[in-house]
Amino acid sequence: MAQLTKRAIMQSYMRLVNKKPLDKLTVKDIVEDCQITRNTFYYHFQDIYELTAEVFLEEFAVILRRHGEAPQWWQMVRDIAVFARENRTAVLHIFNSARRDELMRIMEASSQEYMLQLLQSYPESEGIPQEDLQALAQTLRCAITGIGQEWLQKGMKEDPLPKLDRLERMFGDLIEHALQNARRRPPRS
Repeated sequence: MAQLTKRAIMQSYMRLVNKKPLDKLTVKDIVEDCQITRNTFYYHFQDIYELTAEVFLEEFAVILRRHGEAPQWWQMVRDIAVFARENRTAVLHIFNSARRDELMRIMEASSQEYMLQLLQSYPESEGIPQEDLQALAQTLRCAITGIGQEWLQKGMKEDPLPKLDRLERMFGDLIEHALQNARRRPPRS
């Protein structure tokens, strides 16, 4: 039951943030839309910003699960771009909020963790030192979030999919090659 309520709060949030800026969205708006009490909201979330992070983390988790045991990083990035494009108004409301920096830190930390999980799902990652996997996850996260932030700063006007398709064509095997190199070339002391 608690999971259903949490899901309803998250769905209400997305519906509302697609209509109004995050800075104008209140807990009262969400609880009225969900027909729940404020206490129920606070049982699940500390505030709207925690809810914001949770909504996007959940979407990342859904995408990760959708691709199963051997996900392709570029397909996951493409799916995230499609989600953002389909929720353009909400994403821009969130990106343009007063607490954008805080939200971006949460997203970066979370995407670092998801990148690490993605790398660990590759059979080639077995036996590679954790430090190497962390470094590769950070590199991928920085590249992907950099592209995403640039797209957001430009108002999400252009379709990101052609650019992502070009990147996939050039870097599609990047992870496999990086993991093979990590296995062949031991760390320098």
